[in-house]
Amino acid sequence: MKTKVLSKLFSTIALMAVSCVGYAQIQTLTYTDSFRLNIASTAAQKTTWDNYRATLTANHCWTSVQIKGTFSALGKTTSDPATVASIAAALRSGSAGSFTFGANTWRVGTCGTGIELSCNSNICNCINPAYSIRPGGLSTIWGGVATTNCNAPTQRITVVFSYFGTPSPTPVAGNTSVCENSTHVYTCDTVLGATSYNWSVPPGATILSGQTTTTLTVIYGGPVVSQVSVFADGPCGPGVIATRPVQVFPYPVIVMANFPGTCDNVAPFALTGGLPLGGTYSGNGVAAGIFDPIAAGPGTHLITYTVSANGCTSNLGRNITVYSATPCVLSPFVTNCSYTAAYPLTGGLPVGGVYSGNGVVPGQMFNPAAAGVGSHLITYSYPSPYGCISTDTQRIVVNQSATVTMSQLSPVCVDANAYALSGGLPLGGTYYGNGVSNGMFNAMAAGVGTHTITYIFADTTTCTDTAITTITIYPLPLVTLSEMSAMCESEAAILLNGGAPAGGVYSGTGVNAGMFAPAVAGQGGHTITYTYTDGNGCVNSSYQTVIVLQAPTITFPVFAPSTVCMDAANVQNQVSLNSALPAGGNYIGSGVVANIFYPAIAGAGAHVVTYIYTNGFGCTDSAQRTITVTNCTGVEEGLVAVSAQVFPNPNNGDFTLSIDLNTTQNVSLTMSNALGQVIYQSEQKLAEGNSKLNLSIKDQQAGIYFMQVKTDKGLTVKRIILE
Repeated sequence: MKTKVLSKLFSTIALMAVSCVGYAQIQTLTYTDSFRLNIASTAAQKTTWDNYRATLTANHCWTSVQIKGTFSALGKTTSDPATVASIAAALRSGSAGSFTFGANTWRVGTCGTGIELSCNSNICNCINPAYSIRPGGLSTIWGGVATTNCNAPTQRITVVFSYFGTPSPTPVAGNTSVCENSTHVYTCDTVLGATSYNWSVPPGATILSGQTTTTLTVIYGGPVVSQVSVFADGPCGPGVIATRPVQVFPYPVIVMANFPGTCDNVAPFALTGGLPLGGTYSGNGVAAGIFDPIAAGPGTHLITYTVSANGCTSNLGRNITVYSATPCVLSPFVTNCSYTAAYPLTGGLPVGGVYSGNGVVPGQMFNPAAAGVGSHLITYSYPSPYGCISTDTQRIVVNQSATVTMSQLSPVCVDANAYALSGGLPLGGTYYGNGVSNGMFNAMAAGVGTHTITYIFADTTTCTDTAITTITIYPLPLVTLSEMSAMCESEAAILLNGGAPAGGVYSGTGVNAGMFAPAVAGQGGHTITYTYTDGNGCVNSSYQTVIVLQAPTITFPVFAPSTVCMDAANVQNQVSLNSALPAGGNYIGSGVVANIFYPAIAGAGAHVVTYIYTNGFGCTDSAQRTITVTNCTGVEEGLVAVSAQVFPNPNNGDFTLSIDLNTTQNVSLTMSNALGQVIYQSEQKLAEGNSKLNLSIKDQQAGIYFMQVKTDKGLTVKRIILE
């Protein structure tokens, strides 16, 4: 009964998934070879068998052994670990032995010059049906599985030893940073073949549940740096401990004093006092750490200070009381003269408050002479319970006859429009100065520089006074715009950059966001304006004319026929590209070499041919047409593709052309650029075999080039990249 239970256990283990802690899936060591009727096994077969026996090392945790063959797909299998270990040890050492488990008896022994493995038959014996493998050295020694005759037909025989793999741990899942006194869950996958689990937690932590399972619930104690680990054990020996680092952080300790009371008419103020620094305040009337008594309103409000560190958050609350202030108002004051005698201040309600400000003397009196000429702010303050004070303000004006003031005039640019001067007080006076006429100031008439402006006023007593100020006239910035080259109307938009100083704005026909588009402007001359504003706000412009030249109009008829056969053998099977107008341009595209389209080079499929033409103005345009190449039936002969290679590719202009020929042939080389222009031609006779030609196009510009290699029997085109 014990043997059956253990066998069932290992069958179950074989179906379980790979675990995070413990053992890997079942692995195998397999030997297979073919044996023929009445043919002795070879020395090589014996060597392969001996090498396989050497792999059956003792460090494996064996699960089963199986022998099977062509005539029995299942063969014979034993799944008792102890029996399998004994068989493996006997085979590895070449020792004779007999091992029985259940209905199967396995034997290991010497047969001829080799070691035999048999199931349910004797060593060097023939029993039908047989389950044996005998790579030896005698002519009568061979192997057979489930045959009806010892001398069986040729068959494939396989021996499979299965075992648990090497322990393969992976990390435990769960939080690595936690707060003290918090609860967390840690897990690992089901352990393959495990019979027990054992978890360990950091000092001060307590396991709430899951000690013997794959899911652990733990509550942490105080701060510590440690780890959570799990250990699993199974029938093949101890497992591997898997760990998860854990740091337990304390909750921040907050210290904060009580807030003093405040009044509902106090301006918002920053909340302070919470330690450690860096926390946040919240509560009624609080925004971004600022407390607004007006928004909060009268009453007692809870203010909470929150501090987070390492993901652990603490809160502490303190009350703040907002008291109501009694509203007060102050009526407007009458205007005073500098010679008016001191008089009692009135107009503040409720009665009983206090006046303050410039010119206020003991006895709540206002003295214009003490205040001086001008406008003075008078404050009326009224106290209420809890120390809250409400206030209101009004201005009181003290005038002096013939006392004139003049505000500083703002600078202007020399091209500013004439404008009425202002700023002189009292109103009604007269302005004088360079560029001034009838109260208007003309910057152009005054000129660049700083000018004095005088304001004269006469009061009702005919007393006069004068105020003087200055005004600065700024010059216009010097702005230039470089001459622009003529452009073709087919060219792409360009970024305008000839204006100086930098930072100005371009405008004109065809100009958008600093880009000039010839296609939008059209043919002819167009004015481009560059406008610049300096640091003084003064604006000036410069102008240039750009000529937009006419682009060529290309006519490129559709290919007729638009479909051609791919017949590499027929030299006539090529298309001369000469239908586009105006004539004189270049054709480019797949299969195009020197303005000729070669179907055999292009290959089957649709190919786009581009015609590029440049007119007398230097303006270029292009058009495209499609030609289709098909594999025509009935063509038995044709040029073969020439075997040619270019290296290095890409290159700096120096490269090697390698050509393989099966016979001595005439070879013609033609190299063209991307526009179809021929830049190199040569003809020579090359011998059978591989020829390497060293070529150079260093005098050409970087780009893509095409090398046509044509022989007596073949044709190919190689694409060359010049960097």
